[in-house]
Amino acid sequence: MKIQFHWGTGIALVFALFVFSLVFAVIKSTTIDHSLVRDDYYKEDVHYQEKKDKMARTRQLGEAVGIQYLKDQGLLMLYFPRSMEPEGEVQLYRASDASLDRRFPLEVDSSGIQLVPVRSLQAGSWTVKVDWKAHGQAYYMEKNIYF
Repeated sequence: MKIQFHWGTGIALVFALFVFSLVFAVIKSTTIDHSLVRDDYYKEDVHYQEKKDKMARTRQLGEAVGIQYLKDQGLLMLYFPRSMEPEGEVQLYRASDASLDRRFPLEVDSSGIQLVPVRSLQAGSWTVKVDWKAHGQAYYMEKNIYF
């Protein structure tokens, strides 16, 4: 018995393959979490210019402010000018999972340094965000670090 392959059969096979791939894509897309990592994403976006102004003010301070990762000690060192006496917050932000985010109050010692333990945090890419006020001015800095 000889099977003949007509152009109509080819069109039907291409159409069936197309429909199958669409059904597969729809089923696969329903299993992926498409939620935003931050609940306040839109509110944060509205205040972005304020953040940019704070970052510009921080850059004007010079090299006296910074973030350094002390890998062998498992610590994150934040350093400020001694005369600044900052008040604010340190946030360790994990873009891939909001449940891993950590917040710490800014508690700088007399030498202008704060040490934040990070050894217990899950390895991966983190963004360290420091938002503070000093001498009536607001400042902000962030740095991407891989623990």
